[in-house]
Amino acid sequence: MSASASWSWSGCCTVNNISQTVADTKGDSHAVYTFLRIYDSYNPDGLDIATLRNDQGYNSTITRNGRYWEASNNINGVRVIACVDDAGSDTCFKGSYIDNPNT
Repeated sequence: MSASASWSWSGCCTVNNISQTVADTKGDSHAVYTFLRIYDSYNPDGLDIATLRNDQGYNSTITRNGRYWEASNNINGVRVIACVDDAGSDTCFKGSYIDNPNT
């Protein structure tokens, strides 16, 4: 599995132009997905948004562009999460925490 995301900051409270890609690189019959975890004043442990799921099988890639998230308070930072949809608890990998330069 591989996943990536990019976005633009718009002031203190918005991430926009979200672009996400998730690829299934293992022929194991498990879907993969990615999402952004937004950390803001009301959700210090994170709020998961913009889930992109790929259940098209081995060697497939899904891309989505143009989403945004607007919070009612300061977004402190964002993290990309990538997961394998396993039986039971999913196996997830956390990307680096990216600070909002506007807060």
